[in-house]
Amino acid sequence: MTHYRPTYENKEHLAKEQELAEFVAVKWRCEMRKQDKYNQFDYVAVRGGNVTAFVELRCRFNPIGKYPDCFITSSKLAHAHAMHGAT
Repeated sequence: MTHYRPTYENKEHLAKEQELAEFVAVKWRCEMRKQDKYNQFDYVAVRGGNVTAFVELRCRFNPIGKYPDCFITSSKLAHAHAMHGAT
């Protein structure tokens, strides 16, 4: 059985994501490198030629106080733990 997972990337979403990545790059003093569309993470943060973080960005279009939490899938969390252990 194949499970369909929607793809949320569109022009508006990618523009907001890029804006957020640029903000993070300044705050973290790093280079944010966009990953392939179906990569487990949106970006990797690079400083001094080394990957310092795998980054998942969330751009919400709701008022800031509407929802207190942001969720990610358990498979993304499991992949994050695996990447942390491998690197």
